Amino acid sequence: MGAVVAGRSPRILIVEDEATIRDLLEALLSQEGFVVESAPNGLSALALLEQRPFALMVTDVVLPGELDCVATVRYARARHPELKSLFISGRLGPVCDDSEQDDFVSKPFHARELLGCIWELLLRDTPKHRVNDPQRAAELAILEAKINCLKKTPEVLPTCKPQRVDHACHFDPPAPTPRRR
Repeated sequence: MGAVVAGRSPRILIVEDEATIRDLLEALLSQEGFVVESAPNGLSALALLEQRPFALMVTDVVLPGELDCVATVRYARARHPELKSLFISGRLGPVCDDSEQDDFVSKPFHARELLGCIWELLLRDTPKHRVNDPQRAAELAILEAKINCLKKTPEVLPTCKPQRVDHACHFDPPAPTPRRR
């Protein structure tokens, strides 16, 4: 039955760059009995996920830095397949990585709406069998290489502006270049 274990409070990771919203979400979810941690960007969130598991990631759609919300969730889910995610945004429409494990809430939202979505996701069954998708495997390999590069060279990266997510669930690989003879 989903990510809820009797006797233990579910762990939730908040990924939100705006400190005011991050603090508000932390307070709301803590009051409801969840164990909550937060990160201001995707790379920081992945560092927390390497240290301990979370049942759910609540992430803003527009994040600063080189990793958007979907890339962050995809990478995290490759290592923690049971991870559920709730995307939130006041500017963009619904996005997802996996419709069976994700949901979306538009800002501004009422506390009960957010909590309802969180509980619904936590109680949702995690899909047991995943079809091996070569395109998804290629996406994850590219994403892993990018993240490894970001982890090694954060000081040389330019200051990044928040990225707009235009292709939440789609990836077009580059066309093969013709070979010369």
